[in-house]
Amino acid sequence: SLSFQQRKPFQLHSVIDSITSQTSTVHIFLSNPRLMGLSFVNFLVQFVSAGIIGVILYWGEWKFGWDPSSESFVQFVVISAGLIGALLIASLSQNYTQLSVANVISGSCFVSAFSCVPIGLLSKNSFVLIGCFFMGLGFGNAPALFSQISAEVPRALQGRAQGFNYAVMTVAWASGPLVYWAMFSGRVSDDSAQTHTHNTTASLFWWVSFALLFAAGVVMKRLVGDLVNSKLVFVS
Repeated sequence: SLSFQQRKPFQLHSVIDSITSQTSTVHIFLSNPRLMGLSFVNFLVQFVSAGIIGVILYWGEWKFGWDPSSESFVQFVVISAGLIGALLIASLSQNYTQLSVANVISGSCFVSAFSCVPIGLLSKNSFVLIGCFFMGLGFGNAPALFSQISAEVPRALQGRAQGFNYAVMTVAWASGPLVYWAMFSGRVSDDSAQTHTHNTTASLFWWVSFALLFAAGVVMKRLVGDLVNSKLVFVS
């Protein structure tokens, strides 16, 4: 949209500086095991949440015969639970110390993980909604994870750390729905209009979600031990 006279000439050194900056950001993460652990936990949580949100409505329609109003209500429950979870995690993190925040993040991962198992097994729609609520509560740990990542680097590098964090999240958001759709569609035995209330073969993605979120909780619990040993206390 700019005229030729207003355009800046191509400068190779600008491209090189940009690549060097990105490389140094990756080095910041690779040189800090706790930072890599937090980034890994964040990827798992975002991967699972994006995958479930991308597939759950199709799964509910196939298993319970959800209509558009039911699907809208499920989305409302999950999103509202995530917002409540974010506020709850903030209130449970006493004095906003790194240690207390890390403990609550770990617990939230376990809450979401153990909510996935009954959702995949239950045959009553109302119970599934309750499970989705508790699962959504755990997904509200994203703000707390961001604060942990920021606290791991000096103030001058927090922008780079969050930029890398969002890049990781973008990969999770893009790949999660694709992987989950493959797991769901590959396990659907038929595509008839009838409901499949007692069918659990299409619930494979719920079992995978449990495993990934449980792993995220375990990794976060290990990071809690590292924080105790390093005596890192207050979030900046």
